[in-house]
Amino acid sequence: MRVIGYSGSEMFTREAQELLALATMVVAIFPETDDDGELFRCHEVARALGKLLNLPVVDGKYGIVDHSWLQLDRWRVLDVYAVGRLPPVQLVSIGALTIPEYQSYQAGPERDDIRTANVEKLEALALAFSQELGANLKVSNG
Repeated sequence: MRVIGYSGSEMFTREAQELLALATMVVAIFPETDDDGELFRCHEVARALGKLLNLPVVDGKYGIVDHSWLQLDRWRVLDVYAVGRLPPVQLVSIGALTIPEYQSYQAGPERDDIRTANVEKLEALALAFSQELGANLKVSNG
């Protein structure tokens, strides 16, 4: 038997935990930089994984930092490029007043500075990796 804690048993569904595991594996194979030597940004990583996992991307702020994440539901976030934290992929509850993350994730306007070529590159890597794993993931048609 292993300890999974309250978060693992009560706050996050099995499906959310499976999405976390898949996202963690996929992000681990992403390169750090694009073809121009620029770091991939959370906005691009979130879009690539959002498409692969069929989850909505939210642009906004984490505290004072411009940020993008995946929204599981009203009270839960799959952050695939966590700000100032390790590991970079995390499930976060944002709904309980007692949790430090309450109101840290604030939705804002959709970003207009997305480097589409980077998103497409990451999407292709994610899809190829998921197929290699034999995972039953499909890129949505949206």
